[in-house]
Amino acid sequence: GDPILLAKVERFFFDVHKVPHFTNRVLALQAKLAFAGQAEHAQRLLEAVGSACAQLSVAKGFEAMLALVLRCGNALNRGTSRGDCRGCRLSALLKLGDVKSMAPGTKGRGATLLRLVVAIAERSLPTTAARWAEELSGVDAAARVPWARVTDELAAMQKSLALCTRVHAAVSAHKGGPKGVAANGNGKAGGAANGHGSNGHGAADEFGAAMGGWLGEAKATLGRLQVSLASVRALQRACADRLGEGGEAQPIGPDALFGGLEAFRSQWRRASDLNRQAEEKVARDAWMAAQKAERAAQLAVKKAEREAAATAGAAKADGAPQPAAPGAKL
Repeated sequence: GDPILLAKVERFFFDVHKVPHFTNRVLALQAKLAFAGQAEHAQRLLEAVGSACAQLSVAKGFEAMLALVLRCGNALNRGTSRGDCRGCRLSALLKLGDVKSMAPGTKGRGATLLRLVVAIAERSLPTTAARWAEELSGVDAAARVPWARVTDELAAMQKSLALCTRVHAAVSAHKGGPKGVAANGNGKAGGAANGHGSNGHGAADEFGAAMGGWLGEAKATLGRLQVSLASVRALQRACADRLGEGGEAQPIGPDALFGGLEAFRSQWRRASDLNRQAEEKVARDAWMAAQKAERAAQLAVKKAEREAAATAGAAKADGAPQPAAPGAKL
């Protein structure tokens, strides 16, 4: 029958069944639309790790803090085989809070080696070691980036690119091109089949032209991301080696490396808060003791005045002669 008599849905399917590789075209377009978002996401992940590595590489306060921890550790281990260490691992930093004070009384209650190091840093190195946590503000974001997330994203982009390349090649190789849309009211083929359509020797298929131009940009984007991944990986590996973590046999990823640093940052800030609370308590107790002593002195004075007044009243009641005022006539 005449296709123009079909309803809209049937007319649509009648038209698209003539398009070669229609399903693959749709899948390729979906992959093309998702490609930009995947590239942006992968770029953000790499930038997060790269930023944290750059901060760690130039953080002077972090180096000062490591030197302070090393000096404290060597002082505690003086006279032992561990008393002359030249460096410390990231895993050692996470154990500073486990070394507790054995001092009796309230002075030693809750005190740890980490709180001691924090107190020394804030008192003696306020502009360097005490501020290292501010220098490494990017480790929080990098701690949530395992390499698997980046590689999986790039693998998905590679798969999408391969699909688009395959479909583009198939469409370009198809000699007939889209057979056109349904016939018009005069019984002549409309659209691509009325003499202005797309075929192997006529006007280029719009899908093929658009996809062909995009494929070059997509391949360049994927190539840049792969190069960026290799460079950021090398930089992160250097940071891990600097902290004595990982190795060629068991490389450590950014989630483990910067996750450890973020955990130590949290411990450092907690220790700083505890030290400040302890200092505030000492100051508050001293103020309360001073107020109590002052109040006790005031009460003692008032008590002495009351006792003196009571003594004078008792003497007057007993008729005891009162001393004459100076200059009075007898």
